[in-house]
Amino acid sequence: MRIKLACLSVIAVSVLGACGGGTGSSIAPQSTVKVQNSASQLKSTAKAAANEIPAGYASRTSVSGILEDGQYDRFIVYYRKSNLLKGSSNDTAAAASNNSRVASARGISIQERSITGTRGHVIQTSKGMSASEAQAFMVEYLKNPDVEYIEPDLIVHPALVPNDAQYGQQWGMSGEATGISLPAAWDKATGKGVVVAVVDTGITEHSDLAGQVLPGYNFISNATFDRNRSGRSADASDPGDWLQIGDSCPASGGPYYVHDSTWHGTHVAGIIAAKTNNGVGVAGTAFNSKILPARALGRCGGFTSDINDAIVWASGGSVPGVPDNPNPAKVINLSISGNGQCSKTNQDAIDIARSNGAIIVQAAGNDSIDASQTYSTPACQGIIVVGATNSSGNRAWFSNFGSLVNVMAPGDTILSTVNAGAKGPEGEGYGYMSGTSQATPHAAGVVALLLEQQPSSTVDQIRSYLASTATSMSDRCPEGCGAGLINADKALASLPLPVDGDLPVTGEVNVKADAANGATYKVPALDNLQLLRLDVSAASKARIRSQFDQTWTDCRIGDFGVYNCMVWDPKPGFYYVNIVSSNGTDADVNVRPYINGGHVKYGETVELTSKAPYFLPIVVNLDPVSATEAPYHTIAIHNRVYVMVTQYSGGGRLFEFGGAELYNENMWGSGGSYGGAWMLIGPYGSEDPYGTGEGQAKPTDNAPIFLILDLGSDDGKEVKATYTAKKAPR
Repeated sequence: MRIKLACLSVIAVSVLGACGGGTGSSIAPQSTVKVQNSASQLKSTAKAAANEIPAGYASRTSVSGILEDGQYDRFIVYYRKSNLLKGSSNDTAAAASNNSRVASARGISIQERSITGTRGHVIQTSKGMSASEAQAFMVEYLKNPDVEYIEPDLIVHPALVPNDAQYGQQWGMSGEATGISLPAAWDKATGKGVVVAVVDTGITEHSDLAGQVLPGYNFISNATFDRNRSGRSADASDPGDWLQIGDSCPASGGPYYVHDSTWHGTHVAGIIAAKTNNGVGVAGTAFNSKILPARALGRCGGFTSDINDAIVWASGGSVPGVPDNPNPAKVINLSISGNGQCSKTNQDAIDIARSNGAIIVQAAGNDSIDASQTYSTPACQGIIVVGATNSSGNRAWFSNFGSLVNVMAPGDTILSTVNAGAKGPEGEGYGYMSGTSQATPHAAGVVALLLEQQPSSTVDQIRSYLASTATSMSDRCPEGCGAGLINADKALASLPLPVDGDLPVTGEVNVKADAANGATYKVPALDNLQLLRLDVSAASKARIRSQFDQTWTDCRIGDFGVYNCMVWDPKPGFYYVNIVSSNGTDADVNVRPYINGGHVKYGETVELTSKAPYFLPIVVNLDPVSATEAPYHTIAIHNRVYVMVTQYSGGGRLFEFGGAELYNENMWGSGGSYGGAWMLIGPYGSEDPYGTGEGQAKPTDNAPIFLILDLGSDDGKEVKATYTAKKAPR
């Protein structure tokens, strides 16, 4: 696959240019096209070729990304004897023999170019083939049972509150409605210690990136793509990707149009790690991270094999003929796009990077269509796919969308570092670009912030942190914008704290805690809870916070010195409770979650069910009553039921009707007894645990009322009660 930049336009100093497009095969003398003097197109009109692969070979190849009018001369062949995680030469003889056989059968010459980091053999033919001829060529290879898989080596293209002078023009940095809340996030993390690889066009010198860039590598294997430099080398600098009349590029990658150099890799790098709070230029999303440039895109784009070797190398993997990377990246930014489904080479490279602990952040593409229709890498497993938003907080008009998109980030008219040269490098500057290319480094930078705090996080965990804290766009993006616009500050706040242990869903436990800093425990919050309550005794202090919020709330001290930690309408997930022991060694915690039984109107009858395995109490919400009325309830039980009436007082604290004297004054029941904070309705201890009970409560003010029903189970089965709410005179 040939890779393209996922960006739309660039304004560098006073230079206006555009990013190229198209897909196809490698350059060869018989299969090139000349650059045209015309404006760049944003959407490809090329049509996918018909699938001509016989059914018996279909599982060992893919025609995804092959275009009807394309020309193909470069392929990647995998042999069954190879080692997936390391380029292997134990199949070299078999490969040479098979190349000779196929060359004779097809009447062409075949040259082996390299072995990739995913152990694929990159071959090139002496002439370009049509879509139909290319498929027949691949079938000829597959006639050898030692060939595990073959695919075309397609081309892809590039797909963009400190005191920095131009920070005010970086609309996507701050705010929550349209930006990603970075200023607050920078109080928690800045990306320190995290290496972010930028697989792109390389990088140019820039004062706002001075000291931010590590030694990289140039993975472009075709000298024509690389302005006739000598091929792969340790020089990851960007010589420019301009196209002019007379230049030649692969026929299947066209059409190509005249344009100035984009300096795309430098722009992406600045979004991630531009020096910040230095009084000049722009601010980077993760300004204390380091950039690892891996140049894999040139003036005609870049081959799949080169891109994926860059991914493997950047993550710390081995690539034949390339020195090992001494600075493995924890984040890999792919601001690129191309046609076709996720290829074997793509997925193998991603799997190797994941096994090395790297997280890949990928652009969704700029065709304003469902990303699953024409785009390749987003369909791969184990990555984070990013769409683009505009300064109004909506999906940018160009951004791809759909089920493959995980999150969104700012990508329209984004200011960052560039070079002033129209062709080769001349001097530094700042410019605007638009595209999912620009959204992706915003997200990659936030991933770097998260990894500074939680270095061992997996891609699934990071994706969850981003998605669970994103600002939803479902009301203005019905076509699908993933979880919505990322929020750096909330994502950092959602990171799990180091804990001393886990508390049960419900029940009483003894926990260890000291008298100085105490101990922190994690307690789960189930779905559909009305109240999560923890009663902590033998403590001198207790506080609670959600996984989604870094703000601690002190628990209220109640009767007998017990701390009551109460969270109404808790979000599903988990909460942290920090306990300081009064005796310096331990404390007792009683976890008491309550199910939301919904709102019941007076005169209405509902059936309530307490289900296994926890049989949690159910909270029924009642409307306030006047000073002359009291809620009156009738309960038909299928097991014994304990009842408590509670409400918020004017000061907002929870007040429970409890204790013998208080019950005598404010509540009574028939067919039962009372004790402590609960009123028992029904035949306690009876062999026939069925019956009815009535009770009345007199609330202290005109506030919302919560009736709590504890449907205890003696036999481990579901317990039901039919509840009727009434009002009666006091």
